[in-house]
Amino acid sequence: MLTLKKEMRQAHQIKTVSGEAVHSPTDHLMSAVAMCMALTMDAVIARDGLMVTYYQLDVAIEKDPSSHPRRFAGMDVSIVIGGELTDQQRKKLKIMAKRGCVIGHTLEHGMPVRLKDE
Repeated sequence: MLTLKKEMRQAHQIKTVSGEAVHSPTDHLMSAVAMCMALTMDAVIARDGLMVTYYQLDVAIEKDPSSHPRRFAGMDVSIVIGGELTDQQRKKLKIMAKRGCVIGHTLEHGMPVRLKDE
């Protein structure tokens, strides 16, 4: 699992559950989705003037042990948002984070990975 934390007016911080920096390809995949969603949230927060003090995204990947070749079964993202927001504003911000994330869309709908000859 991976956590992205953002305090307003601070840089995004991404850590694995163990508190270590991101290292593995799986960590980088989770990090890409988390950061994509976070940047979308930043844009919506700024555009709508939302009173958000912080947010946190927790990302976990579910492995598919029966797949050959090996692959993941899915990814779960939980979002906690602090600040002076209504429940409706929180829900909308979470939905916008998912809708605006091109990385998440690509993973959900798949794309070919082509090996090019030189």
